[in-house]
Amino acid sequence: MKLSYRLVGSFLIMALIVALTGAFGSWSMKKVGDQIQNIMQNLASQQKLVLLMGVTQKYCHVSLMQAAMVRAEKDKFEEYAEDYRMKRDLFRSQCEIILKGNAKLGIKPAKAGSVVEQRTNAALASWEEFEKIADELLAHKEGLLKGVKPGVIDQAAMAALADNRLNKLAQEDIADAIEKAKADTDDLLLEVGTQMTKADKQVHEIQSTSVIAFIVVIIAAVILGILLGIKTTRNIVTRIHSMASALMRVPMEILPQGWPLIPATSWENLVRISTSWLQSSPWWSVKSIDLLPSSPLSQVQ
Repeated sequence: MKLSYRLVGSFLIMALIVALTGAFGSWSMKKVGDQIQNIMQNLASQQKLVLLMGVTQKYCHVSLMQAAMVRAEKDKFEEYAEDYRMKRDLFRSQCEIILKGNAKLGIKPAKAGSVVEQRTNAALASWEEFEKIADELLAHKEGLLKGVKPGVIDQAAMAALADNRLNKLAQEDIADAIEKAKADTDDLLLEVGTQMTKADKQVHEIQSTSVIAFIVVIIAAVILGILLGIKTTRNIVTRIHSMASALMRVPMEILPQGWPLIPATSWENLVRISTSWLQSSPWWSVKSIDLLPSSPLSQVQ
């Protein structure tokens, strides 16, 4: 292979090494960025959802209390009861999102056997106990309203409002059940916060690993470039030595007439002999080569 081709090939390989190193750096940074974004987005969305679960619990409690305090307006009772049922179902759907995930919200499913899954199941279990007491309260209140004239505040309405069973359900049983449900939801929120703390450490580890990997790739590219440069340099030097040795052995018969028979031991003589050989070779189309115009030997005819 011609030396020029080898030189061009070497430069192309070096350019390819630089391009691959840059591409790896770009790909590595993008991968790390996407990984960190997914981790933080998932945990942030989980935390926001758990906070909304706490708000939903409060809405349910308030709607139940409003339904229990209705005196004679059956339509208001139905309105408050319906509000409670909507918020009750919303809480259940929020727990399902934590367990099964939701791609639109950027929430991944909880891992099987994880603490998040255990806390969510505990929150659902306590919520079921709350629902039982809430359904009992609504059913009892609905029965009391059947003996009351709609919109009329009379003795029957006041007696229904002061019912002992109703007050025990509203002030004691529901209060205990909602506190238990809130405690389980708070435990879930605490666990999500713990996961976010762990995620921060994981993010630092990912960043450190990516930096080390990029440095290793750069070092490998530098070493490969040095080896390639050494190989190319040796190839050039070897060819030059071969050319010099060949010129030393050039027969004197190819020299033009009139040249002094000076041994080709100096650089000027080597240049002189090589110039004559190039001009006399039939496969070269060199017309004139003046390598050393200032040399005294250039005046020799």
